Amino acid sequence: MKRAGLIKIFLVLAFVCNGFEDLRSQVLQNTNMQTNTITLCRSKFYDDAGPSAPYFSLLNTVVVQTLTIIGGGPITMTFNPGLTQTQIQAGDFISFYDGMNSAAPLLGGPFTAINPGNPLPTIIAPSGTLTVVWSENGNTVGHGWNGGWFSLAPPPTPPTTSINSVPSCSSTVITMTTTEGVLCDSLKANYFNITGPVFPVISTIIPTPCSNGTCNVFQIQLNSPGLSQNCNYTINSTLFRKDKCDSIYKYQNLITTFSIITCPITGSINVTSSNTVCAYSCTANVRAVIPASVCLTLNYTWDNGLPSSVGPHPVCPTITTVYNCTVSVASAPTNSVVITRTIYVIDPQINALPSPSVCQGTNFNFSGTPSPGVWLGPGITNSLTGFFCSACTGPGVKTITYQVGSCITTTQVTVIQINVGSADAACLNGPTFTVTGGLPLGGVWSGPHISPTGVFTPTQVGSFLITYSVGPCALSKSVNVTNALTVPPGTINICRSNWYTYLINLPGISPIGGRFYKTGPGILNSVIGTFSPNLAGVGLHVITYSLLSGCSETFAVNVLDIDVSPTTATTCPAKAPFLLSTIPSTATPSGGSWSCSVVGAIQNPATGMYNPSAGGLSNHNDIVVYKAANGCPDTIVMRCIRTNISIDSLFFCTSSNTLQLTNSFATFSYAPSGGIYTGPGVSFTGGNYIFNPSVAGPGIHNVFYDINTCTDSIKMIVYPAVVTAPDLTVCSTHPTLSLVTPPLPFGTNWTGGPGLITPSLGIMNPGAVLAGNQYTYTFTNRAGCGTGSAKVYVYQFVAANISNLASVYCFQNTTYTFNTVPPNGTLTAVSSITPNTFNPSIVGAGQYTLTYQYGVGACLTSTTTVVRVHPQLTTSTSISAPTICLGGSSVINVKGSGGLPAVTQYTYSWTNNLTPQNTHNVVPNATTVYTCVTIDGCSDPVIDTFRVFVYPTYYPAFISPPKQCYGVAAQVTTNITPSTGPYTYTWNTTPIQTSNVLNGVAGKNYFLKIKNTATGCTKDTSIVIPGYNAIKALFSPNPNLNCVPFEESRIAFLDLSNGATGGAWSFNGNTLPYVPGQTVSHDFVNPGNYNVTLNVVNEGNCPSSYALSVCVLESTDIFLPDIFSPNNDGANDVLYLRGNGVKEMVFHIYDRWGNKVFESTDVKNGWDGTYKGKDAEPGVYAYYLSVTMFTDKKLVQKGDITLVR
Repeated sequence: MKRAGLIKIFLVLAFVCNGFEDLRSQVLQNTNMQTNTITLCRSKFYDDAGPSAPYFSLLNTVVVQTLTIIGGGPITMTFNPGLTQTQIQAGDFISFYDGMNSAAPLLGGPFTAINPGNPLPTIIAPSGTLTVVWSENGNTVGHGWNGGWFSLAPPPTPPTTSINSVPSCSSTVITMTTTEGVLCDSLKANYFNITGPVFPVISTIIPTPCSNGTCNVFQIQLNSPGLSQNCNYTINSTLFRKDKCDSIYKYQNLITTFSIITCPITGSINVTSSNTVCAYSCTANVRAVIPASVCLTLNYTWDNGLPSSVGPHPVCPTITTVYNCTVSVASAPTNSVVITRTIYVIDPQINALPSPSVCQGTNFNFSGTPSPGVWLGPGITNSLTGFFCSACTGPGVKTITYQVGSCITTTQVTVIQINVGSADAACLNGPTFTVTGGLPLGGVWSGPHISPTGVFTPTQVGSFLITYSVGPCALSKSVNVTNALTVPPGTINICRSNWYTYLINLPGISPIGGRFYKTGPGILNSVIGTFSPNLAGVGLHVITYSLLSGCSETFAVNVLDIDVSPTTATTCPAKAPFLLSTIPSTATPSGGSWSCSVVGAIQNPATGMYNPSAGGLSNHNDIVVYKAANGCPDTIVMRCIRTNISIDSLFFCTSSNTLQLTNSFATFSYAPSGGIYTGPGVSFTGGNYIFNPSVAGPGIHNVFYDINTCTDSIKMIVYPAVVTAPDLTVCSTHPTLSLVTPPLPFGTNWTGGPGLITPSLGIMNPGAVLAGNQYTYTFTNRAGCGTGSAKVYVYQFVAANISNLASVYCFQNTTYTFNTVPPNGTLTAVSSITPNTFNPSIVGAGQYTLTYQYGVGACLTSTTTVVRVHPQLTTSTSISAPTICLGGSSVINVKGSGGLPAVTQYTYSWTNNLTPQNTHNVVPNATTVYTCVTIDGCSDPVIDTFRVFVYPTYYPAFISPPKQCYGVAAQVTTNITPSTGPYTYTWNTTPIQTSNVLNGVAGKNYFLKIKNTATGCTKDTSIVIPGYNAIKALFSPNPNLNCVPFEESRIAFLDLSNGATGGAWSFNGNTLPYVPGQTVSHDFVNPGNYNVTLNVVNEGNCPSSYALSVCVLESTDIFLPDIFSPNNDGANDVLYLRGNGVKEMVFHIYDRWGNKVFESTDVKNGWDGTYKGKDAEPGVYAYYLSVTMFTDKKLVQKGDITLVR
């Protein structure tokens, strides 16, 4: 049986109790019949000779034995029927009483002559005490009986737990109290669990003290450090108690809570971002950080005006500030701690300059506080000293930044740059002109022949120095005035292969300061006359040299054709000789010749056959010259470079950025350029080759660089960005293993705990470390990236084992805990067997194999055990009528099956005081639930309930008319409470009426059948319609003949009326009062016909009449009445033969069986209606009459006479 938090462990044949190392299987003891009083909840029960012999018998000696059994609750005693033997002989008796002695109520017996056809019944003693009386007469010997009893005691009161006093910090002892005594030997560490911020290990449980196997106080001993943190703790206990019959009850999930508040508080103040901030930045937030295990309510008191909460609180210090917070336990304010944190403030400042403006070319150092700091901005050429180069930046306002840490401040300086332009020239007395230059605008010119605005007047030959001033800055240049402008004579020849020719350097150009012009392209700079033959093109060009005053001269330049393209080409030194035209190379005009300073490099000057290996197989440059017939040369530089990548390997993580392999972004050198990269992770995007480590993936990849038929390669070693190494658990006998499979690429180095054999590959030997510990290994790599670690827990090898699991269980809803070692292995069984718990009712009947394995590979250990569960005790039930009408009955039946295989008879216990049998015919007067508990003494009881629903009854009532005379038409209306139905009506009328309104007559009784068609319940009732008694006027004359002989003319009239209370007789107009039941007589003195009428009424004055015609004959010889009434009323009390002239007669009267009841020979002797001195029974009698008249006339007559009373 179970209830919430409670498991009862039945002790019938044997039991297994969770974790009870010292509780053993219990076997039922034997009890023989004896005179004794015993307290025992279960036992086998035999006659006084025990199970193996007939019961004792002393010859001719009556032996009486009385055994009183005291149980823990109602006692059920059952007997196994004998197979063939007579268990108790006739004359020997056994009786059972519900109490301490034979004066208690008799439960059964005395029983005798017990044999297979007449077995002893099951006996139930509800009081919990059973007295058995055995009487043996000493003359007979029976085989004896084989039985047993058990008593199910009520469950003990569930215990509650509490803590005597709250433990102090780091306490290793918790003293608990229970309200009810619990079993000392059930106080095991595995039945207790303490949860909180820490999970203290329970070493043992000590009862203090243990008395008679139970205790109310016990101590929980903890391993150090015990309860080491402030928080709420919960103790989940499993305790055991015994009932009066020593059945053990398991109480699970008994919860006790307490709080530790005395452990010293630790904590710190956390500052978001950094504890060093910039002044006025308001970027810092302070927050009190207390270990998460402190789950109690804490109070926080801050200085510097911060709110009283944990935070975070934004702060804006302008100077270095110390923040303090007092943290205390709300329920124990004295338990507090002060935590502090300093926030350092940086406020950088730039020292002011003497002037906010400087001339370009003026250099100086900026200075600032605090120092050192970093200087940034245009013109700053040394970020540490703050050196400012004004010539290194353009003119304008420059913003200079001084940074200390992450804090910055700025200042501005204005750089003034003066541009006076190139020297100017003019012809004497030419027009005035504005000199070139004069920037920035707003300055002032000074010097000879020039106005402040820059207008020069060339009135004198010579070279004049003029100055342009802007603020504190000034710059000068020359203006040349001449009276003789000259240019080169003739035509100047220039080869097209010349990059530039500066015309101002030609002999004959004077004065300096003029400007060069030509039609079309070719002049790149008019001031110095930069001339590009290639842009101007082959042919003759006219150049104009002009002064600012407007005078000018011209001269001719002839560009000679020559061109070799490209100017530079790259080849491999080991390449075979080839024509330079295949580079491809163009040489115009044709017909020239090729030459090279390296002997043998040009194998054919006319065709340009070139041998790059002539200069050696190492890297070198060959300058190859092509000279045209016009004498103009052009060159091509042949760069003979072996394909080479400067480094052997590069290291990446898969999360590293892509690497541009070509152009200036490469982190390595390669030569020559322009080749092709191929390999894993290499792509060509945007004109460049890119290596993507995430595409290549972890590993060592060869990337090849090809150009000019030469190839070199580089190893790209890619490490995983995140190494996810599952935690390994291995035994101490495991062979060496790799921390990561496959091992990480070259360049990895593992460090950490002991046992590393090959750090570069992460090879570890579990046998080289101390078992029972976890070892953590971390790695680094050449890329300086990637994170991860490997954890290896090495345990001492222990063979797998399953314990505390019995081989056989009854089908009970009880959870048994079994042990498996080593822990955390794999249990293989049916899904209903969960690790370390076994519940027979969940697993189900049958045989089950449990296999426990731990470890893998070399560490694998395995064990197997087999458990069998008896079949479930089940019942089949039936109910003949789940719903009945009031007064109906229902048969309820329970039939047990399965359960403990040895049980042949089940015990059925019913509620509602029903006897312990499996079938009952119940007649409840209201809806009733019947519960039957079926047990076999081992399995979980089966509880069946039967609900017999009794339809609510209903009550008819009649509405009748006022009382009327009997037989008068009348109506009766039927009303039913409750009115809800529907109802049908059936009256016993002809024809049958089916309405609730009856059309009947007053005074008559009617029967009604009512049926509720919704429930089918019927009810029979009847009603007499109110009416006065039925009245019927009726009488009978005596003698009752068609015509009365004259000799019988005095006629008696018997009143046969019903219901009359008054009235009158009428004899041919003569009246006589009517008295109910009274016989009246009337003499009819003359023969003839007469009318006799009886008019009567009843108490309701309801009338009735009856009339009869009476005929009186003329006088005859004899007359014998056919009816008389001997009731001593003076009328017709004696039967006489009447007649004149009768001489002799013989008169016999016989009853219906032929017995002569009267005889007479004298007309004066009549029959008074008696026989043998007693009144004869009313009825019809036969007579025989023989008469001799005085005239000797003989008459014989036979007939019937009616006697009425």
